[in-house]
Parts: sequence; C-alpha cells; structure tokens
Amino acid sequence: MRSDVWTAYEGQIVEGKYHLRTLLGTGGYGAVYMADEVVADRLMGRGALKLIRADQADIDKQLRELQATASLKHESILSHFVRGTCTLGGRDFLYIVMELAEETLAQRLQPGLPI
Repeated sequence: MRSDVWTAYEGQIVEGKYHLRTLLGTGGYGAVYMADEVVADRLMGRGALKLIRADQADIDKQLRELQATASLKHESILSHFVRGTCTLGGRDFLYIVMELAEETLAQRLQPGLPI
C-alpha cells in the first residue's frame, strides 16, 4: 500500500482504545503510527502501533512471526506490550503495540553516537 493510503488510518481507533495519531513510517507489509492508549476517556500512555496487513495467503507465517517476537529481549530491540487483530476501513490487520523509540534509526547510526 502506498504511504498516502496509510495516512487515511490516522485518527482511527484500534480495539476501542488505541488512537492512531501520526503515521511514523511504512514498509512492505504495514505501517507504524504514534498511538495514544485511552481508557475511560483518560490517556494511559503513548506508544507505537504497527499495523500489518493480514494477508490470508501468509497469515500463518505472520502469526508465527508475531509469536516469535514475544521471546526477543535485547537492549536494542523495542519492547512490545500487546499483539492482536483488528479491522479498519473494511481491511483486516494484525497489530503490535510497542514502546515508542526515542530516536530514528538514522539518528542512531550517525557517527559518534554510542550504539
């Protein structure tokens, strides 16, 4: 999907509590948004929500990858909190809610910055 198609999901709500704010980036299978977690009209926190197109031909592979992410622990890997499925605009998605990075990969890879 083109980047402009993904921007159409800004402002949408996933699972009744994750409010998609700003499109942060896109890739071959999905897009990442800054998202607010809102419960009973109260902001609980902010994170990154990755929407992954739920392609029926690859759904088993995609679900195995989501399952595998639960065991990944490293200081250079963002922690994730929630995995699930949702429907937005008539399309099915898998999603992951994870911590919001403090810097971009490009910033992180600049010479002189510790890795």
